[in-house]
Amino acid sequence: MQNRSWPAYQPKKSTLVAEWILEQIRSQVYTEGTKLPSEREIAQTLNMSRPPVREALSALQIARIVEIRPGDGTYVKSATPANEMVSNTMSVLEESESPFEVMQARRVLEGGIVKVAATQATDEDVERLEQALERMEDAVVHGDLSRYFQANREFHLAVATATHNSVLRKLLNSLLISEEKKLWQESIQQYLTDPDHIKAYVGRHQRLIQAIKAGDADWAVREMREHFSGTVEEVRDYL
Repeated sequence: MQNRSWPAYQPKKSTLVAEWILEQIRSQVYTEGTKLPSEREIAQTLNMSRPPVREALSALQIARIVEIRPGDGTYVKSATPANEMVSNTMSVLEESESPFEVMQARRVLEGGIVKVAATQATDEDVERLEQALERMEDAVVHGDLSRYFQANREFHLAVATATHNSVLRKLLNSLLISEEKKLWQESIQQYLTDPDHIKAYVGRHQRLIQAIKAGDADWAVREMREHFSGTVEEVRDYL
């Protein structure tokens, strides 16, 4: 019998980025209180795309090693991070799915889900969608981001429920669970706090309900694709 060798473990790109940044801090290239290069500059230096850089910085912020100041940049918060802080950073990165990849996966899955929902939704399903949208709108009025994201999650699960296919709902739910992790909340929700983006998302959800209510599968798929294409590209630009 031939001996099979298992492939060597390969750390995630975001982990490699975090290690590089930590080394820059340890070697005092960047001292406490100083500003790190921009995400774009780090990506160019390491010959990587911006998403893993953003993920690494988000994890470093969770560990309180850096501080991300929206509209300004990222600053070194701790020039001598404890081993526990470093370990926490790496575990957050290795145990979390890439927020950007989760968004891509949702775009593929939910395009199919809404197509089925538009042909299978009952009046009760539509009512469930409208109630979720009302909660989203109320959260926006009160500036409650936590409630908004919960209502948004309920809305997309309601679309999956309207397919009357439990497998599709379970698949979507597994992706939505990924969004509850710290890395997702740090790297994506900072972008989604923009009031203009939130209002645009509410409008997209309103059109999704209209398409499903009309039983127009093509319209529903088009709206869902535009929703995710716009979101993924906007998040890509942000990341």
